[in-house]
Amino acid sequence: MNDFLKTTLIFATGAAVGAAVAMLVAPQTGKELRGKIQDLAEEGIDNIKKACEKAAQEIECKCKTAVEAAADTAAQA
Repeated sequence: MNDFLKTTLIFATGAAVGAAVAMLVAPQTGKELRGKIQDLAEEGIDNIKKACEKAAQEIECKCKTAVEAAADTAAQA
């Protein structure tokens, strides 16, 4: 796992935990709290999806580079 992905996941996790704690200690009705928790969960899922998509793009790029390097090496042999 690369540093960008680790940092993104750590940030998203920290933000989610901080927001959850803030919501739990703020005076709200149960319905409002559940709505905010649902919104926070959806935001967290979106952040994780974006991080995974970026990681997949990076992996694809590195695989293409490796295949090209292997082809070049084979052509030189």
